[in-house]
Amino acid sequence: MVWAWAMFREPLSWLMVVGTVISGAGILLVINQGSGELGQRALACKRSRPPG
Repeated sequence: MVWAWAMFREPLSWLMVVGTVISGAGILLVINQGSGELGQRALACKRSRPPG
């Protein structure tokens, strides 16, 4: 969005800002959900292994 404004002097609208915020929030949700699943799986594997 800022790139389009800087390179082409594209006028920025509030709808563009809202869309960027919604997209960013969606990306963060996917990243956090994915790391949470991987973290829980890793902990489950460590707990299920016998010591030694």
